Amino acid sequence: MLDQLRRIFPSLLMYQETVDLPADGFQWFLTKDHDVIGIASEELTERDMSLLAAFLTPYDIKFPMMTEAERKWKNRIDHPTAANKSISYRFVYFFIQKNQLDPHLFREAIHEAFARPIPIIWKNKHEGILIEEEPSPAEDPISYEQIIHVLMSDLYVKINFFLGPYVENPVHARDYYEFLVEYAPTAISYSDVPVITFTDSIPLLFIHQADSVFLQQFPEMILKEFAGDKEMLATVRTYIQSNMNISVAAKELFMHRNSLQYRLDKFISRTGIDIRQFRQAVTVYLALLARD
Repeated sequence: MLDQLRRIFPSLLMYQETVDLPADGFQWFLTKDHDVIGIASEELTERDMSLLAAFLTPYDIKFPMMTEAERKWKNRIDHPTAANKSISYRFVYFFIQKNQLDPHLFREAIHEAFARPIPIIWKNKHEGILIEEEPSPAEDPISYEQIIHVLMSDLYVKINFFLGPYVENPVHARDYYEFLVEYAPTAISYSDVPVITFTDSIPLLFIHQADSVFLQQFPEMILKEFAGDKEMLATVRTYIQSNMNISVAAKELFMHRNSLQYRLDKFISRTGIDIRQFRQAVTVYLALLARD
């Protein structure tokens, strides 16, 4: 096919990452054999573009060439079929500040951070998913907090990760992918940490689904006179996020334990909500999220 196309379009060339090729003045396409080819724009009419679109896929060479593993996962996402075997894996959504990092540099950094190659499926130039197979019991678990610290230190760019849950059946890869790319940005927008897990995101996503009237009234009803008290709310939030451990929270807030206890007692007394009890603490935490 390529020889036939080259006879029609003499400028046709094959894309190779290791070779400098002209990025401007060329239209790039992905063939069914996963070859990337470029044709000079001056050789293409609108009719030519329409005909080529019937059997070629437009391609942006600013993205790295897909590896064999990435092609397999992309096919699983685009064309769900029954898998030959069960695979324990998870999708990790990433978001990079727009126009801050070249995709090739990001892939290099990711491959250096992991002990084995990690497939990357790009949604666009600043977001996509990493595909991580569950490590064996002999392997150390991956710390995305450490990885993101290294990436942000080396690349000087803000990056966020949303860690999806491990699942078993690749036949559901498409649904899993669509769920992450829809809801992960929402969870990240509410979160104040660069790495958030699926489990930790659930309260954020529930709050996001609430209507505007509820979001306006709910915090006022729960937090009462403290709804505008930033210092008190920061104290309560830290206490809850410290698993309601007053010693841990006091250390986090650089406060004496007794001083923190006094503030918490004041909150409990004035609101009538005992945040030392799990269910009531959850209600207050949701109110804090709704207020944000």
